Formats: sequence, C-alpha cells, structure tokens
Amino acid sequence: VIDNAHAGALIQKALALTALKRYDEAEAAADKALAAAGNNADALRLYARFRATRADQMSSEAFGLRQERCSSSSRDEDRGSYIERVTTTTCYPPSQADVARASQLEAAAADLRRRARAAMERAAQASRGTVEGFLIEADLRLWDGDSQRAQAALEQAVKLDPKSIDAQDALVDFYAQNGQADRAEEQQAIERQLIHTTAAPLLRLAWRQTQRTAWSAAGDYLTRAQQLDPVDARVFAYRGVMLEGQGRAADAAAAYRSAVALEDARVRLDEPGAGVGVGVGTALTRDPADFALAMRLRARLAAQSESARDMAGAASLYASNTALRSRISPSQYSREMFPAMLPDDRPQGGAVVPAPQNAATLLAQSSLAAGKAYQALGRQTEAQQQFLVAASFVPAPGSNVPRIGNARGDTNFGNQATSGSGEALFELAKSFMQAGQYDQAQRYLQAASNAGIPPALREDVNQMNFALARMLSNQRQSQVQAQSQSTYQGNDRGQQNANDLARQQDAERAQQTYRYMAANARVAPELIGRWDLTPENAFLPLRRTLVLDQGANYVMTSQDGTTSRGKVNVQGNPVRGRDEPLNGQMLLVSPDGSQDVLYFEFSGRDVLQVTAQDGTKYTARRR
Repeated sequence: VIDNAHAGALIQKALALTALKRYDEAEAAADKALAAAGNNADALRLYARFRATRADQMSSEAFGLRQERCSSSSRDEDRGSYIERVTTTTCYPPSQADVARASQLEAAAADLRRRARAAMERAAQASRGTVEGFLIEADLRLWDGDSQRAQAALEQAVKLDPKSIDAQDALVDFYAQNGQADRAEEQQAIERQLIHTTAAPLLRLAWRQTQRTAWSAAGDYLTRAQQLDPVDARVFAYRGVMLEGQGRAADAAAAYRSAVALEDARVRLDEPGAGVGVGVGTALTRDPADFALAMRLRARLAAQSESARDMAGAASLYASNTALRSRISPSQYSREMFPAMLPDDRPQGGAVVPAPQNAATLLAQSSLAAGKAYQALGRQTEAQQQFLVAASFVPAPGSNVPRIGNARGDTNFGNQATSGSGEALFELAKSFMQAGQYDQAQRYLQAASNAGIPPALREDVNQMNFALARMLSNQRQSQVQAQSQSTYQGNDRGQQNANDLARQQDAERAQQTYRYMAANARVAPELIGRWDLTPENAFLPLRRTLVLDQGANYVMTSQDGTTSRGKVNVQGNPVRGRDEPLNGQMLLVSPDGSQDVLYFEFSGRDVLQVTAQDGTKYTARRR
C-alpha cells in the first residue's frame, strides 16, 4: 500500500505506471507527489526528474511521428536468359493527423519541462547552501548548457561534504562525460575509499602513463595508489614494469619480488581450513586467476636470471609456476587470466588491444621455459618431463582432434594453450629424431604444427620435415633390401644358383669398372687432405669425414661408423683464371662397384660447399 503522504513513494509509483504505459494514472500519482512534497528538496528533485523523463519520452514519440514510413517488396522477373530480383521501396510522408499529434506532444513536453524546472528551482531555493542544493544547482546549469558553472557547483558540493557519496558520484560522472577521464579516475579513487579500500582508479591512470612512457606521472600515481592500499601487489608489479622500462633492471626485480611475496601471502591467508574429507595442509584447487599475477611476475624475474646466465635461478622460478598445475582444475584451463596482464603488453596477431591469455597458456609457457632452463643446465631428464607437461595442454600427437568453431564463438579448443605447447612438442620431436625414432618424431612434429609454431622456429620445422622425409625414405629402402634378401634366401636351389651367377657377373663388371677407374683416377692438389662434412640441415644425422690423398684414393667415414674406400676422379671446371676457385664434381668408386657423386665449389681456401647426389647440401672444412 502506497502512503499518499510520501512523495518519494508516489514518484516511484508514477515511474512504474509510465513503464506500463498507464500515463493517466502516472500523471495523477505525480500530481499527488508534488502536493505532498511541500518544500522537501529530495521530493521536488524526484518530481522534476520524473517530469523531465516523461517530456523526453514525448519528444521522442513526436520525432517518430514526423518521419517518413517506408516499406519494400521484392519479386522475381523473367528477363529471358536470366531471372532478376526486383525490389520496390515506397515511402509515405507523415499524415496531417501524425503532424498534428506530434505538435501536441511537443507542446506537452515543453510544458512538462517548465514544470520540472519550476520544481527544481523550488528545490534549489529550499536547499540553498547544502550539498543537495549544490547538486540541484548543477542539474539546472546542465539544463542550461552551462557546464562550467555545473562543474563549479559539483566541486563545491564535494568540498562542503567530502564524505557524501552522492556528491562524489555526481562529480565522477560529470568528469567522465565531459572528456576529463584522468580527473574522473582520480575523483573515483577518493570516492571508492568511502565504500572500500582500493587503488584501482589510480592504477588505471598509472597504466596509461606507463604506456605513454610518462615515467614521472606514472610514478606519482603509483605512490598515491600505494598510500590508498599498501598491500595491493599490482602497485609493485606496475612499478616494476615502469622501472624496467627505464632500464633499472635491479630495482624492477625488487619490485617484482615484493609483488610476488604479497600475492603468495594473500593466497596463503585466504586458504580454507581442513574441511570434510580434506586433510590438514591439503592444497585445494582454486580459481586460476588467484595465481595469475604471481605467475607472470615469476616469468619476468626468470627472464632477468636468464639474461644474467643464472639458469639455476630461472629454473627454480619457472618450477614454482609449474607446481601450480596441481592446484588448477582442467575445467578451469580456459579461464582468462586478466590479473596477469601488465601495462607494457602488446596486441598479438593484428589485434587492436592486448587480450589476456588463458590458464592453460600460462602453465604451458612456464613448463616450456622450465624445460629449456633444465636443458641449459644439462638436466635432460627433468627437461623432457617439463616438455611433456607443456605438451599436455593441447591434443596428444596422433589424436587428430579437429579444432571446431562457429560464429557464436563456441569452440572445442578454448581450454588449450595458444603458445608454449607447440614449441615443447617440437623439442620432443627433436629428441625422438636424435634417438632414431623417426616415426614418433614425425607424429610429434605434426602435433607441434597443429598447436602453433613460433615464427622464429618455422625454418627449423621445415628443415626437420625435410630431414625426417629423408631418414624415413632411407629406412624404407633398408626394409625393402632386407625383404629382398629374405626372399632370395627362401628361393629354391635352382633359383639361388641363377641369382648367384648374376651376382658374380655384376661383381666382375664392378671390378672392371674399378680397375678402369684406378688407372684413370686423378685428384686436384687443392682437394688433398681431410675434410669434415657437416649437413646444412642440422637435423640430418649424416655427418661425414672424407680423406683424399695424392694417389687419388679416398676414405669416407659416416657418423654411424660405416666406412667406404676406393678411388676418386675429380672433374673441375676446364677453363678458369688463375684466381678463379676450383669447382666441379668428385666421382667416388669403391671396389664393389658402388659409386657416389659429390658436387663441390670452394667458398674459401679450406672450405667447400658440397652437394650430394641426393640433394643434401654440406659445408666441408679441411682440418
């Protein structure tokens, strides 16, 4: 039941009736409110706002009545060789009745605004010299379009009662709506202290100044923010970014460590006690955002340790991040880590503004970095373990899980890491390749490409793909030869005799070829010596050593320990000047008749660029 003597209640009733389009009842309730208001400034101000709102509604309706009304229709017309879609649009000007109705509404709106202003002036007169009076005066000045006098009135209201939330809120809104964003943030910082302790508005200002490299202004805002909330870790984090931007790495590290200590303390103090089924000291899972800032800052500190070649210190910091994996539920891997964002973050992938990474990405990046740090320390087992953890934040190699998305933003990969995992899979692929497990290396390399490869590694990935294709081809050839030998041994006696005869004839021809080669072999003096051949593709395990002597003999030793020897015949460029380097080809023939061709070109006195017959390129250096 509405108290007919309570102006505020009657105005709220009028607003509700207006929303229901029961305008006559709303007007009646408003008139009762005005009668009950007397000189009550609050009630008069409410009445004025109701009248002004109703006037705006009428003006909007009048504007709509004065607009043209257009309708369209479409049809298909046969043009003989094609069908054309024809659309016809017809517009109708407002009718005389609409224009008349619009004029009535505009007149009524003007009358309501006069009544609203009269009520506001009564309220201002009744509350002159009070906070409410200054707020009403500011509204009147805004109605007149006099923003300077409105601002002065609002500032006077705040000065009169700094603890008035209404006055503070009105001044914040005024600054924000009139292009004074920095003053709005500063005023909001004051206002928020009346409700709860927070340095957020001043931190936003410090963020903007840091992005502009306005270090002095950023430092001033951070100092004030720390005074408002001395235990907000973001103050120290942003100060670290500012100091790092100024080249003060040691001071930045101190600020980062302070922020990490505050975050760790906050989380520890916020840990729940032992509950039902929870043992004392059991670490429970919690929102990943609780760890976000500390994780990001440990990564910053670790990067500084790496720059100082303190890999043990870097590994320890990264390991502190990776240990948090047990405290984050996989269902939370898609959580966007807004607290991990810092003022010097840059947009990625052509975005206009930087976006937060998800929890999976921060965990994957930490595990990858930990693995690389352990690798640098020679702790290969721990490095491999960390790479496997980093790789676990994307689909497993060979699972072939499609990445599905649509216009609504529904995906099946929101909980996957966007970086870190791809590089970890690449590191694992390298280890499999070094172990000769080429099929496994290929699976992991494909998974790495699906997860996303950093631009700096794309050339390495291409080289590994080429090397894998080469090594797998060699494997298949070896399998075919072994199968042929097995088939030969399984033949009947007559077939074996025929095969033996053919092999003997091949061997005799090879001997003839070798004897001819031995009689005609020659080697250029520039090539005599011991050469170490290193593939330009670092992933090819095909390092060789070639020894050439004056007698045109060669010895080729491969990385796997196999050795071949025989005669070499060098054919160089037939016509060259005195200073022109030798280039040409070497024909290597072994006593069993096998041949190999190496194309060479001097790029220095003791350096050759060599291309094998299968296209593999080497750099050969003379010992």
